[in-house]
Amino acid sequence: MGLALRVECVTTAREALAILKRAVPTIGDRMALLVLTIGRLESHWADHWRGTPGASPEAAESHNWGAIHAGGWTGPTFTSPEKKWQRGQVVNYTGIFRVYPSAEAGAKDLWQLLATRYTAAVDQALAGNWGDVSAALFGYYTGTGPKEQAIAAHRRTFLKALEQTRTDLGMAPVLSPGESPGSDSAPSGYSGWVVLLALWLVSKALKGRL
Repeated sequence: MGLALRVECVTTAREALAILKRAVPTIGDRMALLVLTIGRLESHWADHWRGTPGASPEAAESHNWGAIHAGGWTGPTFTSPEKKWQRGQVVNYTGIFRVYPSAEAGAKDLWQLLATRYTAAVDQALAGNWGDVSAALFGYYTGTGPKEQAIAAHRRTFLKALEQTRTDLGMAPVLSPGESPGSDSAPSGYSGWVVLLALWLVSKALKGRL
C-alpha cells in the first residue's frame, strides 16, 4: 500500500469512528480499532492526500483511508509518487490509487480488504496480539528496506498509531506491559540472558576487588 505524506489533519479519531460505524454498522470494537489504526497510519483517514507532493488533483477528495492501490478497480483513480524495495534497492514509481465517492465508502473498502485478504492480521488483532499484526500484514505494505527491517519499522509506527487512536477514543489500554510503541519487543529469552550476563559481569568485578 502507499503512504500519504503528513499535512494538517482535520479528521478526529471519534469522527473517523462515526464514519466507520455508518459504513459497517456491525463492526466490533477490536476490528474497528484495527481499521482506524491503519487508516490513521496510512493517510490520517484520507486527510494527508490533500498535501502529498506530486499527487494528482483527484487525491484531495479520494476518501482513500488505506492508501489502497487501484488493482482490479474499475472506478476513478488518482496517482501519487511511491517508493518500494526491489532487488536490494529503493525504487521510485508512480502508484495508482482508488477514489471513493464518500468517506464511508473508503472506510468500508479498507475494512473489506482486511477482512478478506489479510485475515491473519485480523486474527492477531481480534486475539489482542497487536504486536504481531505488522508481520501478518506484510504485503499490504512493503516498506523501503529488507523484509525484517520493514516489519520492525512498521511495527513501531503501527503501535504508536494504535496507542494514539485508543487514547483519542478513550478506550482501555490494549498493549501488554512488554510491548512498547517506541521499540521492538525483545525476542523470547533475550531479557533473561541479558540479566544473567549483567549478574556475571558484576560478580567478576566484585571478585576483582576482593
